[in-house]
Amino acid sequence: MYREREIEYQIKDSGAKAVMTFDLFYQLYYANLREKLTSVDHYIVTNMKDFAAPDFNPEVLGALKAFWDAPKTKIEATIDLFESIEKYQPTDIEVEIDAKEDLALLLYMAGTTAPEPKGVMETHFNLVYNSMMTPLHPERTKTVDYSIMPMFHTAGYMLLGLPTFYEGGVVIPVPIFDAEWTLKIMQDYKVTVILGPPTLFIALMDHPKFKSYDLSSLNRVIACGAPVPPPVQEKWNRLSPCPTALGAGWGMTETNSPGSGCSWKHFLLDSIGVPVAAEMKICDDESNVLPRGQTGEIYFRGPQVCKGYWNKPEETKETFLPDGWMKTGDLGYIDEESFVHFVDRKKDLIIASGYNVAPVEVENVIYQHPAVLETTVIGTTDLIEGKR
Repeated sequence: MYREREIEYQIKDSGAKAVMTFDLFYQLYYANLREKLTSVDHYIVTNMKDFAAPDFNPEVLGALKAFWDAPKTKIEATIDLFESIEKYQPTDIEVEIDAKEDLALLLYMAGTTAPEPKGVMETHFNLVYNSMMTPLHPERTKTVDYSIMPMFHTAGYMLLGLPTFYEGGVVIPVPIFDAEWTLKIMQDYKVTVILGPPTLFIALMDHPKFKSYDLSSLNRVIACGAPVPPPVQEKWNRLSPCPTALGAGWGMTETNSPGSGCSWKHFLLDSIGVPVAAEMKICDDESNVLPRGQTGEIYFRGPQVCKGYWNKPEETKETFLPDGWMKTGDLGYIDEESFVHFVDRKKDLIIASGYNVAPVEVENVIYQHPAVLETTVIGTTDLIEGKR
């Protein structure tokens, strides 16, 4: 989904020393950027078929066919991933780290007041803590996790990846969503856990063959990434064989995804649940705590909160307070039963299929057209789903 300008910004901002990519993408983007990306010492390339058995003949959906059909290409001045792996044994080198301070991951997220995305600094402690405290299976038995969220998205790591591995489960990564394909995978692989945006569950229920597939293995479903309409929850709970209700969750890249959620025993429609091994409070613009039921900005505090924004000290200081609280930029309230309710985003982000889209980023692209003098991008109500 990225284009050259986005790739160039993130690599220059991070100071990346190595890039790993498909040979197809290298030819499309990196070959043109190579002279500009002076920090990169190594380009490692691979091909989708490298990861498949020689006789593997899958059903490839239309949107992926171009990637699957792309021939493996030998590219000068690059390193072939699998050829290089075959030459080396696992290293026994030990590296001393400070788990709470040293970075494990830079995850870039959409900006709001500037077109450049922010690099969220995740520490080793962040990733380990979230892996241990994100229960995906009610009984801690083997999890089979259907993963529609990509690895450039925080949910790909902290909802659908590392916690499952910590439990000794299996992740089925799916590169593109197709409703019937998803139903077939859920049946054939006996999927137990699904986390995804509300649109995923809507698409599954609207498919004419929804009732034809055996989904009895499901025991945990969570909608996240966008506000979950209660009618969608009610419909899923009525039609699905899953013994636990479709709950809603809330999280951010800065919180390593899970921040609050509904458990398999305690949930409330139209809420985002309760804090997950953390604290939440509602504050006014002066950071004063508001009474229950009053809407204000959601503040979050817990060991899973990231270290800050890479190369952005002012934004870090503004968002992450000295006492550990993080200003989320989301509006909500806490009811008398301590369930948290999401109301709206304080900033002008537009949500599209669970992803944050900054209006200014869209505007900057439109401005590149020579026929455009001025432009503004605002969120409007979806005429089909009736939501912003």
